[in-house]
Amino acid sequence: MSEQPGRYEVAERELAYRAWCASGQNLAETLRVLEREHQWPLAKATLADWRDTLGWVARAAADAAEATRQARAASLDRAASLASLDLQIQRYEAAFAAAAAAGEVPDPRSMNAFANLMRLRLMTQRELEGGAGLDKLSLAMEVLRTVSELIRTDYPQHAGVWLEVLEPAGQRLAAQYG
Repeated sequence: MSEQPGRYEVAERELAYRAWCASGQNLAETLRVLEREHQWPLAKATLADWRDTLGWVARAAADAAEATRQARAASLDRAASLASLDLQIQRYEAAFAAAAAAGEVPDPRSMNAFANLMRLRLMTQRELEGGAGLDKLSLAMEVLRTVSELIRTDYPQHAGVWLEVLEPAGQRLAAQYG
């Protein structure tokens, strides 16, 4: 640390502040951390003076409030994204239902886009719930279940073809990720 006693650099005071925050704002623990991890035997009176004169308590509260605000904003962004994805999914489902009612088969590109939306929605939901570790097999199976339900309810005449495609795809997934 500083060569001259009593003269500290901004970076040294910042290190002390970070250690103080990480130590639960406990002076004694902060001094132990600084000594043990940084070989810096700082005087308790100096640390207490910095805490008081530099406004560390208010700064730590402001830092915590900002971290909370940022976490909340990120969560709201994901929630807004999820709502937007739900709206798009509902539009595709309505278009598929209208096509089924007219006896038409949806465009394969629409089905592919729908499957990709479902995948993205599942990943976003998992992130929002804090479980970002969604594995590929679970994701693929959830998309297949969703699309299978759509085929079964809206396009039962195509269920046989879907099974012909689904069974080999399922076997490849199981072989690759199982």
